[in-house]
Amino acid sequence: MLNTHAGLEQEKKILIELESFNWGETVNDYIRANLNTGFMTHDRLAISQGIRVTAHVYYAAVAFEKDSECEGIHKFINLATRLLRQIELNAMQVDTRREQPTKLVLRICDRFHQVARQLRHRRQGKPTFEIEDEYDVQDLLHALLRIHFDDIRPEEWTPSYGGGSSRMDFLIKEHRIVVEAKMTRKGLTTKQVSEELTIDAVNYRQHADCKTLICLVYDPAALVKNPRGIERDLAMLSDNGLDVICAIVP
Repeated sequence: MLNTHAGLEQEKKILIELESFNWGETVNDYIRANLNTGFMTHDRLAISQGIRVTAHVYYAAVAFEKDSECEGIHKFINLATRLLRQIELNAMQVDTRREQPTKLVLRICDRFHQVARQLRHRRQGKPTFEIEDEYDVQDLLHALLRIHFDDIRPEEWTPSYGGGSSRMDFLIKEHRIVVEAKMTRKGLTTKQVSEELTIDAVNYRQHADCKTLICLVYDPAALVKNPRGIERDLAMLSDNGLDVICAIVP
């Protein structure tokens, strides 16, 4: 199978080495290397009987062969393990390239709180990154999106709707994904969060480059009541023109 795929030259070399693997030295190899044949005789009977191997040389040769086989098995296992790791790594890279961009963004949203919490703990008294408002959420989200996407356009204007227009947080134009980031705060009710996201969905529906709207709502203080209900309600705004996905985390 490897021979039919391009770009796997390293794996093919390892496979060839496995197929032609030398399992080690044999009894005869040891005897040939250690038997003294440098003698002369006129005894025809001795000559006709050939060279005889003494018992201690023979058993030493057997022990040498088994030791060599064990070493060969160890080398073979290491080589085969290396090949499997190479294949697994290559498969992971292919899966990452093929993975849907929407799933990549949602994975970032899902891990956002863990990343934010980790940044609060720095070594040797280094300054921490504290998320105190929506701008901090946007900055961290922008950095995380850079892991998977090269062209991220912040603060793109949406077309005018109902006499006004608004700025979207991030546009991944290649995949026609808009990512909106919000952070809950005291005084912002669950109803207001839902209404703001609904208005965003209406505005972004007018944008030619927006076919998927992903709303990240960072709620570290758990101020949003019934977050799963809001996520389901916003998902119902989806239609053939726009797919709306809301992720309230953690």
